[in-house]
Amino acid sequence: MKQTVRKFFLGNQTKSSPGSTYFWTVLSGTTYSASTFLMFWLLSRISGPYEAGVFTIVMAAGQQLLTIGYFNVRTYQVSDVTERFSFSQYFSFRLTTCGVMLLGGVLWGFYGGYRGEKLAAFFWILVLKAAEAVADVMEGLYQQKERYDVTGKCIFYETVLFLAAFAAHLLLFGDLVSALAFLSLVYIGSLLVIDRNLIGVFAKLRPVWDWAALKQLFWDCLPLFVNSFLTVYLNSAAKYAMDASQGEEMLSYFNMIYMPAFVMNLLAGFLFKPLLTRLSVMYHQGEKAALLKLLGRQAALLLGFAILGLAGAWLLGIPVLSWFYHTDLSAYRGELCIVVAGGVFSAVYLMFQFVIVVMRHQYACLAGCVATSAVAAVAVPRLTRIYGMTGAAWAYALMMVLLSAIYLMMAGYYLKKWESGCHI
Repeated sequence: MKQTVRKFFLGNQTKSSPGSTYFWTVLSGTTYSASTFLMFWLLSRISGPYEAGVFTIVMAAGQQLLTIGYFNVRTYQVSDVTERFSFSQYFSFRLTTCGVMLLGGVLWGFYGGYRGEKLAAFFWILVLKAAEAVADVMEGLYQQKERYDVTGKCIFYETVLFLAAFAAHLLLFGDLVSALAFLSLVYIGSLLVIDRNLIGVFAKLRPVWDWAALKQLFWDCLPLFVNSFLTVYLNSAAKYAMDASQGEEMLSYFNMIYMPAFVMNLLAGFLFKPLLTRLSVMYHQGEKAALLKLLGRQAALLLGFAILGLAGAWLLGIPVLSWFYHTDLSAYRGELCIVVAGGVFSAVYLMFQFVIVVMRHQYACLAGCVATSAVAAVAVPRLTRIYGMTGAAWAYALMMVLLSAIYLMMAGYYLKKWESGCHI
């Protein structure tokens, strides 16, 4: 089994080629992101808008808690080209953050007022997200060792397996909770078969409880974690507000028009995540012109995708979404375009966040996130409560614009200092 898995995923290469990296990045990223869309779509078609609404809110809560499990170490890990920390130390830290995540999940469910089906669905989402957090640190190792194609392959095949499990179970039994339970167990099984057999090629899968190293990792990644926790909150604040003031069914309709906005954020990931290690090397070696040229090229591609996305949302978005979800969404054309514009700005802030992290100014990101989150905590619930769906759409878009503007100023400041000869 071990040799079969290694041959299938590793082949005869020692490093991934640019073509292979981009192919598997796009394929795995698209598949993983589409899995949430497809699960939501199946629920809305088979079980109705209420069940789809329950899924939307527990998935949003699960993604929020997943930031605790990740602690945003991945960005730091893959750009650790000098291997300041060993994989065993990264792995130990991940087990610790997963434990805190599970504890946080218990408190979230208790104080969040989840009951019955919503509580059971939330439990299985929490199990799934804890498993994803463990997988993430192993996938980070593959990327750090310049085998990002292996990362992409693992994500793709594991996602296909759990998505097929969910779809088959839901079609057969029509029950959300048991479908989520089956999905989670299948995903854990795929990690045991795939990643457990691959990891030994790159490092030993054993924790090393070096408390000094874990403490240093905590402080180094704390700003990245707080940043990711708050940015996930900013992306989900409108959903939380819709659930609280408009109910599960209206939340389901909002999620239908919100889905395309995430595509822009996904595209930003395709354009920049595979380049993190390369950008870090360029920065440390002082290759200013090459780094700025690479960033400019990717930003131009992002602009092109943004223009296409906004035009597509206005011309085809409502007919396509109405057909896809078998629901009349014609009343929400304006809200769709507003949300997609917000998605464009979410891609912009992600791009500048990567630049800031490569230059190791994690703490600078906090100011923008804290300020924007403070505004969102007041404005988003109020706008949603008063203006309903329209208010939620505007609230999301305005928060993304504010965060992008702050990150743009920060990235511009640090890049200018670097260009002037200050290796900061």
